[in-house]
Amino acid sequence: HSGPDAHVGPSPALRVRKLTPLCPPLARGEVDRSLTLPARIRFVEVARAEARGSLGFFGPRGLKPAAQEIEMGLFDQHLHSRHSFDCKTEPRANVESAIAKGLSGLTFTEHFDTHPDDWELCVFNDADCSATIARLREEFGGAIFVGKGIEVCYQPGTMDYVLNFLDRHRFDLVILSVHYFGGVTVHQREHWEGVEAVEGTRRYLEYVLEAVRFCEGLHLSRGRRVFDVLGHLDLAKRYTQRFLGSYDMSPFAGLIDEILSACLAADLTLE
Repeated sequence: HSGPDAHVGPSPALRVRKLTPLCPPLARGEVDRSLTLPARIRFVEVARAEARGSLGFFGPRGLKPAAQEIEMGLFDQHLHSRHSFDCKTEPRANVESAIAKGLSGLTFTEHFDTHPDDWELCVFNDADCSATIARLREEFGGAIFVGKGIEVCYQPGTMDYVLNFLDRHRFDLVILSVHYFGGVTVHQREHWEGVEAVEGTRRYLEYVLEAVRFCEGLHLSRGRRVFDVLGHLDLAKRYTQRFLGSYDMSPFAGLIDEILSACLAADLTLE
């Protein structure tokens, strides 16, 4: 996490040289890129610090050197509150619920959508969100990590604006999500009229692939990742089941493989 006042918090991916006892041992120096939160994993340093530093876990915003033994807890890293148009929950209630459930942390990822039809609803008020996070950290910082994130809706026509916005603000976690298919929102029933579940799912996954390939190009041009997490790859199934009563991803194994390969190239972690 960037900045001197940033909290040590959740990472979307753990990269370690050796894990015990839940995973087979890795060769010294090998990097395991397959492990993601949430998972309660105890990992132990097994070698002296090398030239680049001690064994550690890499968060989206930097490296935290590991102690001799670190236990990672459960984190909720896709979470909305009243700062998003589709939620009325008070942020304080989110934190209290997370503590009651035994979570080690949570990251608020309020919506930011720049589609002309949704822009007024999905404005990300950075000042208000930051003030809320600051108050929650002051009140609950000793009990739980509280992170400031954002969920960006992929909109190819406005990504320059989005990137400028992200460059000017600080986040612990940046999610890129797709909420559209065929130019319309995936969550409205009328947009599924006359569309079969398989065809709608294909449209959605093709748009996801476009978004991930955008991230891949961005990663190559900037030499670093801008987006940390790809949100809800399987979102379409929620609405094919809700509106059409069916769900079948089996025809799309090849397309999903393309998405996963592009995620690797973009250093983008799957939610």
